[in-house]
Amino acid sequence: MIIVKFQGGLGNQISQYAFCRRLQHYYPEAVIKADLDFYIYNHDHQGFELDKVFAGILLERASVKDILKVTGKISASVYSTKRCCRRAIRGINRFLPTKDENRLRQNTITKYPEENIYWNLDLKQDWYLDGYWHSYNYNEIMDELREELNFVRLIDEKNKSCERRILEDENSVSIHIRRGDYVDSIYDIVDVDYYSRAVQIINSQISDPKFYLFSDEIGDAEKLLNEIGGLRKVECVSWNSAKNSYYDMYLMSLCKHNIIANSTFSYWAAQLNKNKNKIVIWPKLQTTERESWDVEGWVKI
Repeated sequence: MIIVKFQGGLGNQISQYAFCRRLQHYYPEAVIKADLDFYIYNHDHQGFELDKVFAGILLERASVKDILKVTGKISASVYSTKRCCRRAIRGINRFLPTKDENRLRQNTITKYPEENIYWNLDLKQDWYLDGYWHSYNYNEIMDELREELNFVRLIDEKNKSCERRILEDENSVSIHIRRGDYVDSIYDIVDVDYYSRAVQIINSQISDPKFYLFSDEIGDAEKLLNEIGGLRKVECVSWNSAKNSYYDMYLMSLCKHNIIANSTFSYWAAQLNKNKNKIVIWPKLQTTERESWDVEGWVKI
C-alpha cells in the first residue's frame, strides 16, 4: 500500500492528486490511498475541496487502520472534539514507534526537480509519501487528468454570464495576481515588471486581447494593474471568494491564454486550459530561493 498525504489549498491538492494518478500508472498493481487527516486540524484555505470542485476524481481515502498499519500512528480522524481526548491520543502517538523506513518526505525547499526515488519503490513494503509534487512531468496523463478534473457546473448567474463572455472572446487572457498569505513572504516576488513584460508578450502575439483579472485581494490587484501598460480591455472578476473561490480557477481555465502567478492555483488553471494553441506566461522564480520548473511550450520570464 502507498499512502499519499494531502495538504494545502486547492492547487496543492490537484498536484497531490496528479501525483497519485501517476503513481497508479507507474505501479498498476499497487493500492494507493489518500491521507486527508491534515484537514481535520488545519483549516487554512477551504479545507479539502477536490470532491466538491471536480466531478470525476478517482481517490480512495486511507482508513484509520490503513494509517496505523503504514505509519504506526493513530489517525487524527479518531480524535474526539474534546480537548482532553485529543491530548491523550497525541500523547499515545508520542510513545508509538514511527515507521521511518516507510516514510519519504519530498524536499521542496531548495530546488526542483525532485528526486527519482519515488519511481523506484519496493512494493514489498508499505510507503507513506509526504510532499507537494508540483514539478513532475504529468504530460503523459494530462489528457486523462483534464477529464477527471472536470469542474462541477456553475449555478449562479454572475459566473455563468462571465463564462459566456470569456468563451465568446476570441482572445481572452487571464491575469492572476496572488496576494493574501504571499505578502512579505518568500513568495512575494512577482511584481509590476513581470506583469508588464507578460502583457507586452501577449500584445505582440495576439490581436486585440481582452484581459480578465483574478486575485484573492482584488483591490490591491487593481492598484497594481494601473501601473501596467498595454491593457486596453480589462474586466475584473471580483466576486468569488471563500468557498466559491474555485470558480476563479474554472474561469481562468476557460481563457484562451494565461498570465499566471507563482501559485499552483493559476498554474493548474493554465494546465486545465484545453486550448491547444494557448500562450502561458509564468514567473521564472517560484520563491526567493527556488526557480520554477520547466513546462514545455510555456514562456518563463
